[in-house]
Amino acid sequence: LDPDLDSYYLMDVSLLALPQMQDRLQEIALFFQQMSVTPKLSEDQKIQAMVYASFLKEADNDRINGSSQTSLNEDQNFYGVSQSLQKNLAAAMAQSDAAVKPVIEELRKLAHSEETALYDFANSRQTLLRAIDSSYSFHAIAFDELDALIDTRLGFFHADVQRAILWTSLSLALSIVLASFIAFNLIRRIRHFQRTTTSIAGGDLKARTGFTRGDEINELGQSFDAMNDQIEKLNLEIANKNDELKGINTNLESIVAERTATIKLILNNVKFGFLLVKPDLTIDDGYSRACSDLLGESLEPGMPFLKAVGLESGRNAPMYNEFLSQAFEDFLPEAMTLQQIPSRVQIGEKILSLMASTVRGPDQSVQDILFTIVDCTNLERAEKESHKHKTLVRLLKEIESFEDFLDDTRKRLASTRDFVKHGDQGKARAELHTIKGNSSAYDLVDIAK
Repeated sequence: LDPDLDSYYLMDVSLLALPQMQDRLQEIALFFQQMSVTPKLSEDQKIQAMVYASFLKEADNDRINGSSQTSLNEDQNFYGVSQSLQKNLAAAMAQSDAAVKPVIEELRKLAHSEETALYDFANSRQTLLRAIDSSYSFHAIAFDELDALIDTRLGFFHADVQRAILWTSLSLALSIVLASFIAFNLIRRIRHFQRTTTSIAGGDLKARTGFTRGDEINELGQSFDAMNDQIEKLNLEIANKNDELKGINTNLESIVAERTATIKLILNNVKFGFLLVKPDLTIDDGYSRACSDLLGESLEPGMPFLKAVGLESGRNAPMYNEFLSQAFEDFLPEAMTLQQIPSRVQIGEKILSLMASTVRGPDQSVQDILFTIVDCTNLERAEKESHKHKTLVRLLKEIESFEDFLDDTRKRLASTRDFVKHGDQGKARAELHTIKGNSSAYDLVDIAK
């Protein structure tokens, strides 16, 4: 508040030095009263008078004059020069100094007096009263001028505070405007960036931010545009590769179609039939045309396999289905499941041979069962004819034992009729089993059946 120290030294005068001098003047007044009734001063009393004189001069009056003079040396570069201070304080200081100095002289005079009767205490008392009155007048003026100085400094302080508030408000407003501009510019570019990314996501690969050199957002936009350029270039390369691949696929499809047609032509012209059985034990689509010739025109995809080969109505049909299911489960060896399916079946007048094998996928699990069907009707007839010839040759070689067999058979048939006639079924069955066994020994299978 007081860079030129005038109010500081005026505070020293008004708050410290003047009250101290006033207290000392009161002590001196009491000292004069005591000395006035003392006939002769002792050495201690003389010393006390000199001490009062010295303190009043150096500790009080000189201090007051020095501090007052310092406060009068105002620097107009700070708060200016107070005209009332220069006028009133200087006059009060001079008046106080003129009133105090006689008191100091009276104290020195008293200190050199041998007898108090020769000393004029009445004059000293009047001098002291003038000094006291002068100090109080000085004190009042000093307080008034100090208040004026403080008011001036507070006025400057309040003005500084108001200016600081004004500049702070202006700075804050400017900061808000600048921040708003920066935020608007930032949001504008970010929204432009967002619109560009939305356009690219919508399929417009030619959309670009168009940002040039600048801050980090512009650099990000440049990197984004460079990335999109690279993506567009890669997409063009991919499109070219796709066109090439389409051409290759077209050629490949034509080649595959041609090869498939060739294979189908071959399969449709062979006498063997090929069909696949799915895990649900039905026939898959894509069987060869020979299957329809062998199994009948009623054959169609999705038909149960056992129905197609004429085994569905037999008493062993559930067992055959179980063997096929076990083949798909792949728990038992293939030889223990598929070989349980009859190797020959009769469809109408045809005798068909069935050969089964599993078809495995990439994971080696059984996906289908492939059946190869062959018409072996002529082979069956040839086998029977061959068996018949072999049997005749054997009988001719063993003609005597065969004749015995015939005689024995006639007798046993007669015995069987008698047993049946008399109701002895057990012995009749025994005779028939014996006849069947003997017939089988000569390969007479039809007779044995």
